[in-house]
Amino acid sequence: MLLKNLSQKKIGIIGFGITGKSVERFLRKYSEALISIWFSHIGDLKNFIEQQDYVVFSPGIDQRPFLKFKDKFINELDLFGSCFKKKSIAITGTLGKTTITTLIHKLIPKSVCGGNIGVGALDLISQQKNFDWAVLELSSFQLEFSSIFAPDIAVLTNFYPNHLDRHKNMEEYFEAKSKIFKYQKEGQILILTKDLISKCTMIQHYLKNYKGRVVFADDSDVEISGIDTFPINLKIVQTVLNQIGVRKQKISLENVRLEHRLEKFKTINGVDFYNDSKATVIESTISAIKKISNNNRPIILILGGTDKGVDRGQISKFIKTENIKQVFVLGDGYKEIENCRRHCSLKDLVHDMIRFVESGDQVLFSPGGASFDYFKNYEERGRLFKELVLGLTLRYNFSSFA
Repeated sequence: MLLKNLSQKKIGIIGFGITGKSVERFLRKYSEALISIWFSHIGDLKNFIEQQDYVVFSPGIDQRPFLKFKDKFINELDLFGSCFKKKSIAITGTLGKTTITTLIHKLIPKSVCGGNIGVGALDLISQQKNFDWAVLELSSFQLEFSSIFAPDIAVLTNFYPNHLDRHKNMEEYFEAKSKIFKYQKEGQILILTKDLISKCTMIQHYLKNYKGRVVFADDSDVEISGIDTFPINLKIVQTVLNQIGVRKQKISLENVRLEHRLEKFKTINGVDFYNDSKATVIESTISAIKKISNNNRPIILILGGTDKGVDRGQISKFIKTENIKQVFVLGDGYKEIENCRRHCSLKDLVHDMIRFVESGDQVLFSPGGASFDYFKNYEERGRLFKELVLGLTLRYNFSSFA
């Protein structure tokens, strides 16, 4: 949808979070559209859509129940793509996309970060004279109904079961993810790994008519140190840097720390505390356990969150093979795990957990589920965990519980 076609049109913004507010600011600045906003607690959404010429959905609101109005849908990314004149890098995938997006942004001079993190994509339109590259993290919800958006460089990090409470199956989930490269043209680039090609046969089908250039993130002439800091594939970051001509031969990430991503935020009386609240799928939790298992020290594991329609049964067998001292579960998920200790509040869980802690232990808060059962987002969940741990450790000496 071209901006000039929106003049004097009635446009409804559905949801008013980061995306909704970004859309409103954009439309008020660059169009003469007649704007209405729908909040989840006000009125019937179907009636609201019927009264508009066009509607823009926030990513968190499912558009599929309203597909009979599809001709009215305007996609945020399509608006962005039609108005953004600088270069863009877009990253999606199931795991690691926030970390990879953040690192790429930090390592590229004159770049800005947005999309699913940072600022809304449309807020970048008015700022584009100030930078050369936009680095966007994109979710399947943002990509699902895009129809023209084509970044200069698309990155597909990996693909695992996720969001099956919204996408009806893995095929539909991947179809949404594939929109990140579907409309790319000659001269544009898709970066992925050979491992992804071998494990995800669906991608081979979607690449049959691909018009851009595929680059595999397997070799690079940029050396990035500090790799142990992040449980992700940093070859992707290296490859992006190569493709845009960043020729630094050595880049150190030793001092880069990303909150909520296997973040060792405190060591007290010989006990390491890790905040991995960003682990919203079980594969992230398993990766975190494997990583700190290399320390050969007992692990106290804290799980929780909603499963998003994904089977998390593999964790029950996996933790039996690792040095897991005790498992705590926040909420009513993970029914298959025996001998765990369950709580309905994170505060109660942390108070109980402290009684099991001994010097030499590692406490890993890696829920493996979405945060929306008890929290606004994973950031709120992670911050509360850290506050509770730090609050208790100020009051108690672990040795009194050993």
